[in-house]
Amino acid sequence: MTRINIQEDAQIDGYTLIEGFPGVGLVGTLAAGYMVESKNMEQIGYLHSEKLQPLILIHDGKTQFPIRIYRDKEKKIVVLLSELIIPSKIVEEVSEELLRFIKKHKIKEVISLGGIAKPYQEKKNSMPEVQAIISKEELRDRLEKENISLVPEGLVVGLSGVLVAKTEKENIPAMILLAQSRKNIPDLKASAKLVEKLNKLVDIDISTKDLKEEAEKIEGRIKKIVGQTRKIQESYSKDNESPTMYG
Repeated sequence: MTRINIQEDAQIDGYTLIEGFPGVGLVGTLAAGYMVESKNMEQIGYLHSEKLQPLILIHDGKTQFPIRIYRDKEKKIVVLLSELIIPSKIVEEVSEELLRFIKKHKIKEVISLGGIAKPYQEKKNSMPEVQAIISKEELRDRLEKENISLVPEGLVVGLSGVLVAKTEKENIPAMILLAQSRKNIPDLKASAKLVEKLNKLVDIDISTKDLKEEAEKIEGRIKKIVGQTRKIQESYSKDNESPTMYG
């Protein structure tokens, strides 16, 4: 069973949901994690599934679920931050639970963060391009004003793509923001570019000046977790369908 659990007194009706799951360049997770740290967001819940590995993270001596939910009351934003890859065999189940959560709380808009494996020039003032996938045509003009083009053709693999497809059927505005990213290493520049675009799209008012330092802290923590859980992962499954921490 997959379930989102949040505090009973957490009032989030009408909020914008921003989700960051690990993927290309760890861009989504790093950007979402930096938002949470920068705004000192309040944790209000977590996502739990019996089909995921029974892992609990330790950070500063405290236990944490690997998929957590945070709130910024001032900006009316909910952030879903995952440090765990959702295996393909339960993407459908998790997306259905997320959709239930979105509908229950009358979420105003869904924004998924991720990277796209597309090289960019590593020059002093160059920044990755950001493209988008949308669920509703009315979002196009808003994105074009921020110089965000739409992905013309292609495939989206994983939870974010399935979730946007489901929100389209429910007439819920949703988009995936994809920053050009290096594929095999954490891309801090791509994460910063996503945060900059979010500043304009939803007015979250977050400086990216300290993103590198904070993201490196997050990256270091995750690398430790990966090392500690590698043997556990191997014991759970002999194939790549097992839930895995990103690394």
